[in-house]
Amino acid sequence: RLTFDALKRRLTDSDPPVVSCAVNVVCELARKNPKNYLSLAPQLFKLMTTTANNWMLIKIAKLMGSLVAEEPRLARKLLAPLASIVQRTPAKSLQYECVFTLTQALQFTRRADGTDAKNVPEVVALCADKLREFVRDPDHNLKYLGLVGLSQLMLSHPRVVAEHRDLVLACLEDEDVTIRLRALELLTGMVTRRNLPEVVRRLLSLVDSAEGHYRQELVDKIIFMCSRDMYAYLTDFAWFVSVLVRLAHIQDSGHGSAIADCLVDVAVRVEEVRPFAVSSMLPLLADPSVAQGAHEDMGRVLYAAAWISGE
Repeated sequence: RLTFDALKRRLTDSDPPVVSCAVNVVCELARKNPKNYLSLAPQLFKLMTTTANNWMLIKIAKLMGSLVAEEPRLARKLLAPLASIVQRTPAKSLQYECVFTLTQALQFTRRADGTDAKNVPEVVALCADKLREFVRDPDHNLKYLGLVGLSQLMLSHPRVVAEHRDLVLACLEDEDVTIRLRALELLTGMVTRRNLPEVVRRLLSLVDSAEGHYRQELVDKIIFMCSRDMYAYLTDFAWFVSVLVRLAHIQDSGHGSAIADCLVDVAVRVEEVRPFAVSSMLPLLADPSVAQGAHEDMGRVLYAAAWISGE
C-alpha cells in the first residue's frame, strides 16, 4: 500500500524499461488478488494499445484476463484491441495469450438485457480459427495450448467448439499422452444426445489398445458421458447395458464399482430394459475369462450381474 502510488506512476514513466518492470511487478502482485489492481486498468489498457513490446503485451494480456473476472464491464472493451493484436502479430506466444484472454472475456460480454456486443461473433470466429491452427500445429506444446484454449472457449460458446469435434477426436490418438488426456476432457463437453453413440463407439475402439492411466480415463469418460445428469443424454438404455458389458471385459480398467453401480441402477430404474439386462448378465456370469480375471473391483460387476439375474 505504501508503494502503490509510486508503482502506478511508473506505469506512465518515460523510460520503457522502467514501465516494463512496473508491469511485471503489478502482474506478479495481481496473481494473488487481482481485485486490488482494478484501478490500474486504464493505464494498462493504454499500454496495451500503444506498446509494441511483445513481452509486455503478454504480461498485460494475462493480467487483463484476471481483472475481467473481477470487473465484467471490462470484457467488452478488451475485445477489439486484443483481436487486433491477434490478427497482426506473428508471435505465437503473444497470439495465444491474447486469444486465451479473449476466451475469458467472452464469458462476460452479455449485458443484463440479454444483448451482446456487436463484434462478439467476429471475435469468437477469430478465436476458434486461431485455436484450430494451434491444435493442428505439429509442435506438441502448441497443440496442447490449442486444446486448453478450446476448453476455455467452450464455457461461453459450446456450439462453436463442437464444430471442431473431428479435430479433437483425432487428438485421442496422438503419441503424447498429455494431449490425449486433454482432448478426452474436452470431448466430454461436446457430447449431445445425437452424437453420444458415435463418440462412445470411437472411445471403445481405443480402449483395447490403450494402456495404464489413459485406458482408465477412457473407461471413466465413457461411463460419465452416458450417465451424466441422470442419463439425460441416453436414448437407448439397452445400448448402454451393452456398453457396460463390453467395459466389464476390459482387464484392469479400475472401474468395476462404477460399472456395477450403473448396471444395477439402470435395471432398477428402467423396467422395459430388464429382460435385455438379464439376458446380457447370464453370458457375463458364464464367461470364464471374466471370472478368472475378476479381482476385487471387477468382482463387484459379477455380483451385480448375479443380483440382476436373481431379481
